[in-house]
Amino acid sequence: MAMIKMTLDQAMTELKKPESRKMIRSGMRRTPDVSDPDAPDLIKLLKIGGARRIGRPVKENPKKALNLRLDADIVAAFQNTGPGWQTRINDGLRQMLKMIGCL
Repeated sequence: MAMIKMTLDQAMTELKKPESRKMIRSGMRRTPDVSDPDAPDLIKLLKIGGARRIGRPVKENPKKALNLRLDADIVAAFQNTGPGWQTRINDGLRQMLKMIGCL
């Protein structure tokens, strides 16, 4: 793969050309060939599963974000218990579902 040096103004002018945009769009749709000696090492690692994921580890049973409408006094009572109030709502719901045999 050849490296072309140009100024920022030259690059911006080049990017405005319709043929350049078409070439960029087509390149975004194709996956780089791992057998290509010019392919970046990162792509090779991702293809063979050797790359580490950045960020928090994936949980086995992740929580699900949702919108839930509760009475204001219920929310206020849990919020008044301090940090972790949402976890306590989850724990209370779990305990109630176990008591009635749904879990």
